[in-house]
Amino acid sequence: MAYGEQVHDDYEKVRQFRHDFRHHIAAMEGLVYGGEYSELEKYMGQLSQKDKELNRERVRYTGNFMVDSIIFGITRDQKFKEVDFQFDGGLPSNLGVKDIDICGVLANALENAMEACLKGNDRKAVIMKVGCYENMISFQIKNTYDSSRYKALAGGEFYSSKEGDGHGYGIQNMERVVKSYNGRMEYNVDPEWVTVDIFLQQKDEI
Repeated sequence: MAYGEQVHDDYEKVRQFRHDFRHHIAAMEGLVYGGEYSELEKYMGQLSQKDKELNRERVRYTGNFMVDSIIFGITRDQKFKEVDFQFDGGLPSNLGVKDIDICGVLANALENAMEACLKGNDRKAVIMKVGCYENMISFQIKNTYDSSRYKALAGGEFYSSKEGDGHGYGIQNMERVVKSYNGRMEYNVDPEWVTVDIFLQQKDEI
């Protein structure tokens, strides 16, 4: 399953569980009213198990469910087990950015960084920082890379980890989304790190 599909599936499961929760409360009230305490205990146990299933292994990074799901979905991939992933920052639960757009930008940027560092030198590291300043959401992702490409990258050639038909498509999609939010995307390179800074302007109505 692609990362975007995986995140969407996880998100829909949690949203459905939350939507149905008021019905669960009504059902438990009915069991209490009828004195069916053994059934109530059984019902509560089932709800607790469902909650554990939805939240098992999930790591909270930013405090925003969609962003956390994207980070978790990519960094837990076995092909990235050698990558030293570090994170810092926090975000509001409501970003003022559509979930599909967050996924399009962040999943592409983070996956590119993770894949690029695997092709690099001995050190394989990705550092991600996020924040919210006034009405702007910021993401910074920096990764180690193949330092033999430093001159080419410093000369303006952007590194894409994709091959074949997918080469550059993700970057174009990122730029399109960033533009739609009156944001900007900046690339910087030094002999050790490639850094991508992404800024998105929050919208009042999503």
